[in-house]
Amino acid sequence: MVDRTIRGPGEATDDPDLHERSVQAADKVADPDRLLPGEEPATSNLEDIDHWLSVYSELLGLKERLVDTTERAASELDEGDAQTEVAATDLTLLEGERRRLWKRLRYWQRRKREAEREAQREAGR
Repeated sequence: MVDRTIRGPGEATDDPDLHERSVQAADKVADPDRLLPGEEPATSNLEDIDHWLSVYSELLGLKERLVDTTERAASELDEGDAQTEVAATDLTLLEGERRRLWKRLRYWQRRKREAEREAQREAGR
């Protein structure tokens, strides 16, 4: 587990790799076509497809809760500049991720329908 101990204002952690991990995470979030490790889009294996449907459903649910929580928290901020910062950074990243997850979930839903049709054709031969 990563050390996320809050030590004081501006001191979230003494992790020397935090900046590099932050840059890498931002790059990942910025890629709307990013796949998860082990994700094989061409698979026809229904168990694999169901796995990715489950993974993306869970991730999307989490991201939607994070967006809702962040929007509520931002609306409670007193300073307009603080609200603007949250909207320009946090919410922008969360919305981008939510959009990507929806896209991947829809992909796997279509892939499942295709794989089921393929399996039915094979069974009918």
